[in-house]
Amino acid sequence: MKSYIHDYRIKMKYTLAYVGFALLFYTSCNKLEPHEPTAGDADFTTVVAIGGNYLSGYSDGAISKTSQENSLANLIAVQLQEAGGGEFNQPTIDDENGLGLSIRPWDSDFHSKSHLGDRTDCEGGVSFGPVKSLFDVSETSLLQSVSGTFHNYAIPYVAMNQYDDVSLGLSHEEGGSPFYHRFVSTAGTSSLIDEAIAADPSFAILWLGMEEIYGYAMRGGTGAPIPLPGNTKIDSILNALSTKGANGVIATIPSIESYPYFNLIPYNGANMTKNQADSLNDVMISGGPDFDHIRFAEGDNGFVFSDSTYSVGVGQMQAGDKLLFSVPLDSIKCSFVGLLARVIPDIHSLDKYELAIIENAIVKYNDYITLKALEHNFALADINSYFKEVEIGVLWNGVNYNLEFVSGGFISLDGYHLTTKGYAMVANEFINAINDQYAASVPLTICPNCRGTQFPNE
Repeated sequence: MKSYIHDYRIKMKYTLAYVGFALLFYTSCNKLEPHEPTAGDADFTTVVAIGGNYLSGYSDGAISKTSQENSLANLIAVQLQEAGGGEFNQPTIDDENGLGLSIRPWDSDFHSKSHLGDRTDCEGGVSFGPVKSLFDVSETSLLQSVSGTFHNYAIPYVAMNQYDDVSLGLSHEEGGSPFYHRFVSTAGTSSLIDEAIAADPSFAILWLGMEEIYGYAMRGGTGAPIPLPGNTKIDSILNALSTKGANGVIATIPSIESYPYFNLIPYNGANMTKNQADSLNDVMISGGPDFDHIRFAEGDNGFVFSDSTYSVGVGQMQAGDKLLFSVPLDSIKCSFVGLLARVIPDIHSLDKYELAIIENAIVKYNDYITLKALEHNFALADINSYFKEVEIGVLWNGVNYNLEFVSGGFISLDGYHLTTKGYAMVANEFINAINDQYAASVPLTICPNCRGTQFPNE
């Protein structure tokens, strides 16, 4: 019996060795070929992008040479070229410092992109954070016109109601878009949507509604109200593309809770001693009963901000209210803005009622976009859900990314737009949606040139 078991083991040993050798020989002679990229049911011959800041390549508060090369639209289009897509040209800005519209136009018209560095506050203290240069329209040559055939019609800070407005192509001084003016074929006579459709697109990359919602949010709920999605040009844009026989991909809108721009600066950052709180309360009491809703205590306190809820037009920030990234921190620190009579202007804050408007609008837009994507046979990239995954943390190319400001590597130094690495990650969500919708096999981008948050000397 022992000899039988021994012979059986020897036999199995050589049998397994033979099988292993045979498999090795077979696979070495029949190497697995990489999967051939295909367009499936889609046609990537002529790709156009229509949208706002995100598709344009806005990052760190500006458009720069590198951010445009790695714009979300371009990252997707380059991968579509692997599956038969045509060229995708952008009106590039050949400058690394970049050009951005100032969020505080009373300070300057434009600014450079932000970078991490030392900055000195009003008290002479030095801290490490985002730094940028300010300049006016007369100080930049980056607004000069460029010629050519272009495919990226994503224009920063342009809402859909401007897509068919020919005045959009006028210069910045004339009230047009400085970015669209650079490459419009005939300034003052040609609309953005007309030019995009005239390009005869076979496939479109769309991210619509972001400027309607976040244009309102980033201005503190001031300016034009958010239109209902059915009152925007979402459906007409999709109809125009479908009439051309084009298909494409459209994205949902992330929650406002995803962005450091609206969540980084605490609403209750007014820290004070008991004596300071008592002194401020005496001032408020002297103002009469109209100011009974504003009181301070030792420790952290909500700032005083513009609030139309009250007859006096001011209130004290509470949990659920938000200070925006645009708020001038030096004015808070050294000029006591947010305390006493110098309230934080409405443009730098959102109260809970404005936030409810924004959150409800996001739900309505996402429902509408989902419905219209189905109706027009467009792929749906659910970027709202993806941002929620990133909030928890996602591993990409061996590195963990999340929505934390600076350290997360996903959101850029302006607190709202993405790093080029973040755009690459989102580009893959678009590509996955395209592959699923059209039975395509477009490869994902790895974007070796994309960066997360860039630190000095990197």
